[in-house]
Amino acid sequence: MDTQSKNHIDGENSDKNGFQLLDKSGNIYKQIFNLSLIPVIVHDMEMNIIEVNKSAVKQFGYPENEFLQKKVFDLHTPDEIDHSSEVLQKMEEEEAHHAETQFTRKDGSVFDAEVTPCKYILEGQPVIHVFINDITEKKNNERRIAQYNSALKKQVVEVEKNVKQLKRKNEELEQFAFVASHDLQEPLRTVTSYVQLLEKKYSNKLDDKGHKFIEFISKASKRMSSLIEGLLKYAQIGKNSVKEEVDCNELMKLIVEDLKVLIEEKQIDIKWEKLPVVRGYKVELKSLFQNLIKNGIKYQQKDSTPRIKISAQEEKKVWIFKIKDNGIGIDKKHYNSIFTLYRRLHNQREFEGTGIGLAHCRKIVEIHDGDIWVESELNNGSTFHVSMPKFTL
Repeated sequence: MDTQSKNHIDGENSDKNGFQLLDKSGNIYKQIFNLSLIPVIVHDMEMNIIEVNKSAVKQFGYPENEFLQKKVFDLHTPDEIDHSSEVLQKMEEEEAHHAETQFTRKDGSVFDAEVTPCKYILEGQPVIHVFINDITEKKNNERRIAQYNSALKKQVVEVEKNVKQLKRKNEELEQFAFVASHDLQEPLRTVTSYVQLLEKKYSNKLDDKGHKFIEFISKASKRMSSLIEGLLKYAQIGKNSVKEEVDCNELMKLIVEDLKVLIEEKQIDIKWEKLPVVRGYKVELKSLFQNLIKNGIKYQQKDSTPRIKISAQEEKKVWIFKIKDNGIGIDKKHYNSIFTLYRRLHNQREFEGTGIGLAHCRKIVEIHDGDIWVESELNNGSTFHVSMPKFTL
């Protein structure tokens, strides 16, 4: 390659306006121009197209003779014509190196492009070589991402709105439960006092039916008191509590100590494997495990010896606690309903209770960002599973 041809390619020669000098007759220039995989359009300063390469013909779908009858603006979408003029002006001021625009093919289809304009002197005339890179796929991806982000932002706003509403409703329900519990206790105490007074003063004047009625009223009052107390405790779960490191092994020792009389009376076999340290509300966690253990003790076949086993399985992000009993079991159709407030599967004659214990358990687990579920088989025991986020010391 001679020095002159090399200078024409490398652009070492340029005029006073910064236009690089090209020799259109040079074979090397022609080869590079025509064999380039990148579409190239050459236009003069009036935007008249004076030359295109094969890649541009293929990209736009115009035969070369049609190309040479057009201005560059004819190839742009209407919205991009003004933008193209701005790019040209900036390029003339040597401020633009790349720009994004849209072109229209002969068949009417539109594609996104990144254009790189370069100034040259071709056969003594200033021209612009426009190198065109099809970025339609990239822009479509960007538009899709923008749409997804927009939709996601709307969803986030909606979720935040729902969370606020849910939080407000929960606060209202908790306030209602608290007030209702206190307000209901007073008339209930009055009923209980008058029943006791009636039994004390008029016991010798009542027949068997009268004594039976008083017994019914007394039992109903006590049950109502238990229900109200349970509702009050339910409303207060997590209130004014502070999370701390809780060693579940020490927690089990406290629970066994609290249940010592019941354990000895029923000869309960209660065992636990080594349990982890978690971060949570100590009082609530103690109540959670104690409720599940007492649940396994209560719901037993007649004359059976309760056996309770507590274990923990480590997973990637959580601990899975298992509280297994040998009780009467639970029908699969009741797996979800048993965690509902005041939902009971048995009448008072079979098993006493308020139907609030498992609802307490679920709320305690939820305030720890965990989950609770049961696996069971009728007459073959139940296993309650509790997932708790891992806590790393």
